[in-house]
Amino acid sequence: MAAKTIGGAFIPGSGPAVRLRAVAFVDALGEAGDEEMAEPDHEIIQRLAGLVIVAFGSAEAAARTCASLPGDVRAGVSCGDVLYDNGALHGLPVIEASRLRDIATPGQILCAERLVRAGDLPDSSFRRVGPIEIRGLPKPLSVCELIRTGSPASSRRGAPRARPASRGRVR
Repeated sequence: MAAKTIGGAFIPGSGPAVRLRAVAFVDALGEAGDEEMAEPDHEIIQRLAGLVIVAFGSAEAAARTCASLPGDVRAGVSCGDVLYDNGALHGLPVIEASRLRDIATPGQILCAERLVRAGDLPDSSFRRVGPIEIRGLPKPLSVCELIRTGSPASSRRGAPRARPASRGRVR
């Protein structure tokens, strides 16, 4: 059975489906904050201990939503084909987003570079971090940091950054 969608969002329980989506793993904001992310082009897929998994219909929606997160929240974002089945997302973008959130420092939003290329996003909104070796991936992932105007991380010199692949494997 094919999955049903409304406004590009999956309807849980409607069967497995592969769709091009942006996926974000975000520090939990609490019930009220999590619900603020549930807009027409977003769907909160799962709440786990300390984080929220969100699917977006576009790279632009993911970047716009993550840019509006509170300054100390960290997130990892990627995009590509994902499988939605039995209330969970599966696929390479899910693994990438999860790992990027794990290595992000407080206030940092790390994105797979393909998210920047997939959307109509201004280059000035991102800082290239470089290729980073990510546990479970066969080769280094090109990573960018989303620059949020007014956030503590973007407003001070030497903003926190993930370690590049040349400095050792990130686990």
